[in-house]
Amino acid sequence: MRTRPLVSARLALSLAMAPNSIVSAQRTSPQAPAASVPRAVENRVERALLAIDSRAPASFWASLGAEGLAALAAILDDGSRPVGLRRRAALALRRYDVPASHAVVASLARAPSEDEIVSRNALSVLPTLRGRSALALLEPALEDRRALVRVGAAQALSRLVAEGVLEPRVVARLLEPARDRENEPFVRLAFERALEARPTTR
Repeated sequence: MRTRPLVSARLALSLAMAPNSIVSAQRTSPQAPAASVPRAVENRVERALLAIDSRAPASFWASLGAEGLAALAAILDDGSRPVGLRRRAALALRRYDVPASHAVVASLARAPSEDEIVSRNALSVLPTLRGRSALALLEPALEDRRALVRVGAAQALSRLVAEGVLEPRVVARLLEPARDRENEPFVRLAFERALEARPTTR
């Protein structure tokens, strides 16, 4: 049985949602309590996450508004759900660029007992949701005991450099010491690749 995170995704969502907050990246929608997600909405979200042939478009998530984000948090908070579903739910958080989803991502990234791919996927959406402020979560993740989380942190830092959010020298100050301490060859390789990142020419 999976040990529950120290701060659950749904609790983080509940704490972050202010009465007048906007929880859809596409439009303002009425606030929905994180603890009560209509089953029909949760079913729609599950079907979208499990679809093999395509990813649900941004318009789908916008149409669900607050209830869509609450459904993702409910799935992530339920350790009895298939781990593959929870891993996809973590990636889908990128559709909600608002403080409430930032809190859910942070709780997943920090939870030492969480599935490492769920945590890694949460880290992968940080550049989209938080930009430069993602550093506060990415730096400690470079020392996480879970190898794939360390890889995810390096890849997220690489994206921030490629997108021109961080300068290579800033990332080098974090990654070089971590690389020198790293014992896992494939993680060390991920660090090396991230150190090679440069802003993408547009």
